[in-house]
Amino acid sequence: MQADDFERVRALYAAVRDTNRPEAYDRWRLLDNPVAFPPAMLAMDGDRCAGLYLLWPVRLQLGSEVVLGAQSVDTMTHPDYRNQGMFAALARECLALAAERGFQALYGFPNPLSYPGFVRRLNWDHTGDIAQWVRIIRPSGLARVPRALAPLADRLAGWLPAGIPGDVEVRPGPVDPDILEGLRQEWRARKDLCRVSRDADWMTWRYAPDSQMDYEWLTAWRGGQAVAAVAWGLRGAAWGEQGDGRAKLMETLGADSLGLQAAIATAIGRAAASGAWMIETMTNVEPVTAILRRLAFVSHRKAPFIVRGLSAACLGGNIHHHPSWRIVGGDVDTF
Repeated sequence: MQADDFERVRALYAAVRDTNRPEAYDRWRLLDNPVAFPPAMLAMDGDRCAGLYLLWPVRLQLGSEVVLGAQSVDTMTHPDYRNQGMFAALARECLALAAERGFQALYGFPNPLSYPGFVRRLNWDHTGDIAQWVRIIRPSGLARVPRALAPLADRLAGWLPAGIPGDVEVRPGPVDPDILEGLRQEWRARKDLCRVSRDADWMTWRYAPDSQMDYEWLTAWRGGQAVAAVAWGLRGAAWGEQGDGRAKLMETLGADSLGLQAAIATAIGRAAASGAWMIETMTNVEPVTAILRRLAFVSHRKAPFIVRGLSAACLGGNIHHHPSWRIVGGDVDTF
């Protein structure tokens, strides 16, 4: 894939999904990544894009080493070209291209249809699962809730724990870069873990307005000091009918559990005020999952977490050891 294939890729997505994403979102996602241009392979029939396999670049902190990595994200085959083995062929070519460009480690969350191809045919390792956490804000948004019971269900949901301690103040708005850097230091402290590296350029890009997710930062303050920060988002107006009312909790920074609890609780409230019927995240960070449980999140399902090395070099962390990984919502392309 080259930059001038942009419209062809969008046409493929529209053919596969019967809809399309906002153009600004695709430009942000595919063309503006500050880490690298995405390694991707296309199957072309003349000027028509018949298939795509794409990796989303990130920097990975593996132990004390930061390497070029990527998340496997878009695997698409045009309806007219299915059942020809295109997925495996494109994936092999894309992995070779990524290795040539210096990418050393990959991760992903395959859906049930693509999982066998990744694990059985492409030598990816299923190390374990990452939980998706869901907090219902307005039960009437669930299709299975009877219409007659929806108002009562919504009132009952309003009685779920709020969890904002009295000595913590939560402020919405952009976070001072020095504060974010301090909170990220706690994130980097462990040298035996594997995670997505959160440098300033990546954070600025990940939560930029061009993402079309209306992201908002919330900072928790206690005793005059910023002790935690979270980022949450909801699809903006550009998504039209695809704005499905599912808010996303993306970042949870800071070691102060009461501060994090207050910030996440505030995100729930602000998501409700924005019309969301639920808020969700994906994470395996144990101090965070304990807070999620206190705030009435439930583990809705588990997504398989797969990894693949692209380098013969000895990496700074063991990507095949599932307990070494720390994943949060911002590390996941979509969920």
